[in-house]
Amino acid sequence: MGAFAKGARENGHQVDVVNICQKKIAGCMACEYCHQKESGHERQCVQKDDMQEVYPLLDEAEMIVLASPVYYHSFSGQLQCAINRIYALDKPKCLKKAALILSSGSDHVYSGAIFEYQNSFLLYLGLQDMGMFTAYGKENGSPEKLQELYNFGNRRNIIMLKTEKLNLTQEWDKTFPKSDKVEHRKVTFVNRYGITLAADLYTPKNTEGKLAAIAVSGPFGAVKEQCAGLYAQTMAERGFLTLAFDPSFTGESGGQPRYTASPDINTEDFSAAVDFLSVQDNVDPEKIGIIGICGWGGLALNAAAIDTRIKATVASTMYDLSRTAAKGYFDSSDSEEARHQMRELYSKNRTEIYRTGDYGRVGGCMPLPVPEDAPFFVKDYSEYYKGRAYHVRSLNSNEGWNTIGPLSFMNQPILCYINEIRSAVLIVHGEKAHSCYMGKDAYAAMMEGNPNPENKELLLIPDAVHTDLYDNLEVIPFDKFETFFWGAFEK
Repeated sequence: MGAFAKGARENGHQVDVVNICQKKIAGCMACEYCHQKESGHERQCVQKDDMQEVYPLLDEAEMIVLASPVYYHSFSGQLQCAINRIYALDKPKCLKKAALILSSGSDHVYSGAIFEYQNSFLLYLGLQDMGMFTAYGKENGSPEKLQELYNFGNRRNIIMLKTEKLNLTQEWDKTFPKSDKVEHRKVTFVNRYGITLAADLYTPKNTEGKLAAIAVSGPFGAVKEQCAGLYAQTMAERGFLTLAFDPSFTGESGGQPRYTASPDINTEDFSAAVDFLSVQDNVDPEKIGIIGICGWGGLALNAAAIDTRIKATVASTMYDLSRTAAKGYFDSSDSEEARHQMRELYSKNRTEIYRTGDYGRVGGCMPLPVPEDAPFFVKDYSEYYKGRAYHVRSLNSNEGWNTIGPLSFMNQPILCYINEIRSAVLIVHGEKAHSCYMGKDAYAAMMEGNPNPENKELLLIPDAVHTDLYDNLEVIPFDKFETFFWGAFEK
């Protein structure tokens, strides 16, 4: 804590260090004295101990740093008492950010403290996590660790969490031409599971002030160098700052094991992109939207249902991945027996993976030329992924997911609360797409009892098939996207 405080003070910040273990602070009695509005003692704790010295500091602070040795996988009892007593203030007036410093005698004992910090402390107080730091054994007090904490305190803009160093390709390796109307650079950001995501940031040239921003991802099994990047660059040409990212476990992003998927973590990836965009100096945080393509269209709707910072959402040629995982294409495997067979296969694969240590790969698109008797949409996929938009890092262009990669979609349905989305939503589908039924059904479910039906729209493109909305610039309704986002942002 001393190293952090020194760095922060040298950077011009006022820092107050409160040594809780030397204070007499009792636990919260849950008497609700502090929350009795008519009594005249709202935000006042009935216990007159040393916590009374801490309350004014909490109300004035913009950032709080919790530092503790690990006791039984959590904070020390003294610190826990102080945290619980913050309840008297409900939420400190100026507090916006937090960080965590933990020390211990051994590694792998931080999970309880980190879970409480992320899922209780941050969420209840609505704080932005600025970083978590741990030290065990000889790391405690080491020059390297002290320097790390000093540097953290001394940074003008403290970054969110600690990013993993990724191996990012710097040359232009997209499946579409580079525009001379936008600036492009690689960036990284971290989701709340600590996975570092790789992204391409597209900024329109010759712009000033704060811009509206859009995060883009998809399709499921694609990479940002394919149609997500095309969408992002095209929208940047139209004046938006855009971010095309690789989901966790795929492309240039981090996460282990590789080539896996999660309805929770992949929904979180969209919110993490919004985290990143919200704190950029040239972004208006009240004008942030998202675009999800194919499988990521459903995940975009799922993100919009949980994250109210998302002001507008486009789901383009969307899939409901939970539906196809549990029921098959066109609901053709919607039976207990069919699902049981899939569970048997996944279960068998899990045992084999643990035995051999090899996840294996399954899926990917069929090689060209596709047999004539294959369904049209299978040929359609292969012509895109194996042909005109092949990319070396794309799962669909190569060997697909690991053998149990999409397992959790079978019994963790998404889209359960999309009828509670209050922000603007546009669902776009090709009228002749094999997946069109999923867009129509999602729209119907979203409209049922929705509190804001007036800003929801279903747009069907005549004669368009699924992959026309991947890269066919004559079909993708970018004019509509532009007016939709501006209309949503200006309200």
